[in-house]
Amino acid sequence: MAVSWPDHFSSQLMGRRLGSSGLSSFAIALEAWRRGLEVTFTAAELHLYTVSDGKTNVDFNFSRPDSHTPREDYLRLDRKNETNAILASHGIPSPTGKLLNAWDTTQDQLRVVASEIGYPLVLKPNQGSMGRGVFSGIRDWEELLAAFQELTVTQKQQSILIEHHHTGDDYRLLVVGNRVISAIKRIPANVIGDGKSTVEALISAKNERRIRNPFLGSGLLKTDYEVRKCLADQGLTIESIPKNKRKVTLRRVANASAGGDVQDVTETIPGNIKEAAVSAVRVLPNIHIAGVDVLYDGTAEANYVIIEINSRPQIGVNMYPSIGTGCDVPKAILDSFFPDSSRRSENKFKTIRFNAAAVRNIFAEGLASKVTLPQLPVEAFPFRQRYLFKAIDEAVKLRPYTGNIVKKLARARDISGKIVSYKDGSLELFVAGRSPSETRTLVDKVSEFCGHPPEGSSWEGIVTVGFQIS
Repeated sequence: MAVSWPDHFSSQLMGRRLGSSGLSSFAIALEAWRRGLEVTFTAAELHLYTVSDGKTNVDFNFSRPDSHTPREDYLRLDRKNETNAILASHGIPSPTGKLLNAWDTTQDQLRVVASEIGYPLVLKPNQGSMGRGVFSGIRDWEELLAAFQELTVTQKQQSILIEHHHTGDDYRLLVVGNRVISAIKRIPANVIGDGKSTVEALISAKNERRIRNPFLGSGLLKTDYEVRKCLADQGLTIESIPKNKRKVTLRRVANASAGGDVQDVTETIPGNIKEAAVSAVRVLPNIHIAGVDVLYDGTAEANYVIIEINSRPQIGVNMYPSIGTGCDVPKAILDSFFPDSSRRSENKFKTIRFNAAAVRNIFAEGLASKVTLPQLPVEAFPFRQRYLFKAIDEAVKLRPYTGNIVKKLARARDISGKIVSYKDGSLELFVAGRSPSETRTLVDKVSEFCGHPPEGSSWEGIVTVGFQIS
């Protein structure tokens, strides 16, 4: 099925080491930095950062604008029962449920509450995220007791929310300001049988595909209690070989971080559900960016319920779907807070990023309590070239001292790039600068150290600002 992602945030640019949450902060900070806004990090994991245009400052915590959202306002959303009560008081559809203290709840009391709410049920931690510990579609007392014990005994949860289970597909609508900028349908983790492979092998093959996705690569399918239980309900085990084209459900919750698939539905989801998501955010004080989770069964536009609102949404789920077109979320966020700023139109800006690993190292070594990124050169490195120094009689090597000379030359001439040594003894130099003449001295110096001239060719890859030697 067709899929496309924002071309300013390609998978090659984002890499695979950001994690689902880290992707949010890196993408927003990268968009701000490429617009010429000042970006200052204040935490080693780079999740706390400030974006400024000299007049307006916005402090972010991952995707949440903390300078605009007081702590009590976002904690209110973390407490799911409190959010439900606020929504219900404004006539916005939300689940019927009750908050339980696990230490004070006996089995008899649990049975009575379940009867009052009515099966099917959902059991989940009152505070939590990414679908962890959520048991939905509970049909009877045995299932309820098993899920309750899993949460209380194994996962050590104390505050538990029991709700009536609403049928319908799971949607995440991303609200920025007063509009829905993206809507995705989350499909519970599954594999499709081929008549030859075991469930375990199908899971492994699907993980190989997921890992290429900058967001889904952090939510690989894992075999746990819920997966084994879901398989057992279908008469299967991890060693079973499903028939060709049989869809095997692995989880009931649809979170992408728990192995689920993602389909963009921004253009097809009913308008009244978008309006409900915006209304839900409006009744919550000081929430400017939110992920609104909705169950909707598609039979009637009024048949939906808002099950959760996240003040610090993982924007990667909307940027990198499995099916459909990903949303350029960082652009929408920066347009909202800094409407006078804009991204550069030159294509080369799409391939430039700052060195997140180097910033982390500064914090890790205790060299600074905050790090402000240098301004991006306005020329966007129009000249980019690669040079291969082949091993002739012996391996080509740069000693630490000569490597430092090369780095000093690069800094003096605003050249970014890298030197990579290969197992066959060859060495490759990548340079990005203003012109061939600006980079010539550095290339000549490396040639001098290597003892012979290189083979040159154009370089179309990702440019990480700065100069690294590996």
